[in-house]
Amino acid sequence: IDLNGYDLVYTQTLNNNGTLNIVDTSTDHNGSIRNSNNASTIYNTGTITISGGQIIGSRDTIKNSDNANVIINGGRVEQNGSTEYFTTAIYNGKVTINDGVVANINPANTLSVMFYLTKVTMNGGKLISSGNSISPIGILGNVSTLTMNGGTIEADGIIVQTGGALTMNGGVINVNANKSNLNVNESNTSSTSITMNGGTINAYNEGSISCLSGNIVVVNDGTVNCESKNGTAYAISGGTKYIYGGTITANSINGNAYGANGGTLYIGKNDDTIHKDTPVIQGKTYGITGSSVYFYDGTLKGATHAYNNINIIAVPDGALTHTETIDDVENCWLIEDEPYLEANGIQYNSLTKAYDATASGDTITV
Repeated sequence: IDLNGYDLVYTQTLNNNGTLNIVDTSTDHNGSIRNSNNASTIYNTGTITISGGQIIGSRDTIKNSDNANVIINGGRVEQNGSTEYFTTAIYNGKVTINDGVVANINPANTLSVMFYLTKVTMNGGKLISSGNSISPIGILGNVSTLTMNGGTIEADGIIVQTGGALTMNGGVINVNANKSNLNVNESNTSSTSITMNGGTINAYNEGSISCLSGNIVVVNDGTVNCESKNGTAYAISGGTKYIYGGTITANSINGNAYGANGGTLYIGKNDDTIHKDTPVIQGKTYGITGSSVYFYDGTLKGATHAYNNINIIAVPDGALTHTETIDDVENCWLIEDEPYLEANGIQYNSLTKAYDATASGDTITV
């Protein structure tokens, strides 16, 4: 279909059971396919490739069967509000976004999410969500995934829930939580996860803000910036977090800010090498507060203190924490302890290392 700048308005759902290519060769590229009733604009059991034009609906704009495909190379897919409690921009199926826009514009105060039961690969383009929605962008359902390799997300909030998974390899997520006070969030469902391998998350709120919250969050690399204007900022909070790399920063213009608060943190990996430079967890007030910490790599930073009221459960064998103030910011990282044992003429800084290096009949000397 070449929309050529015209609007196709249907009172019933348009069905695609084969291969549908949608383009708009007009100068303004403002042609559209719309549904005038509270129903899906397109029901797809085949493959839809969108290179131009707009697909607009108020309830499940594109609804797919389980094995259907949607490829977005340009144009716009928009869900723009409904009297229904639960609405989506794209429901079910497999979606690949190379360019273009998927938008969730919901003026009503209803639960409106972008994806449900949908496997999404984002290589470019933009996801936009705004309005008074309870959960503006949602990755919901036990087969729902969003793999972000590039592109940009502009949202009032993101929720990953009920078995969904967000994997961020690149791109930028900008979250303005002034309306929903909900950011990149994950429920306490064991199969639900957020994994960050790269890219940047910027989260902002006028009041208090908690950026990466929930149970299962893994950060291997990338940057998280979390800022509040008048409240408390937590870059990561609660649950179990595995912070193996990257930089996590929290700031508040007129309040306290903590890089991490509560829950259990695994910082770095317990291997043969201590890495000072990564990960970095920094807060305007404390780097970490109120958490149980397995501290294996990286640096904690805070203007007041690097950490406060934490329980350090484990550090690498033979390592100690070292605290130093640099440019009015307290830094804490790990250093090797001084050797205090000797076996077979070799000095060791831990009993485990000395014991592992000896044989039956050898002597370990203090």
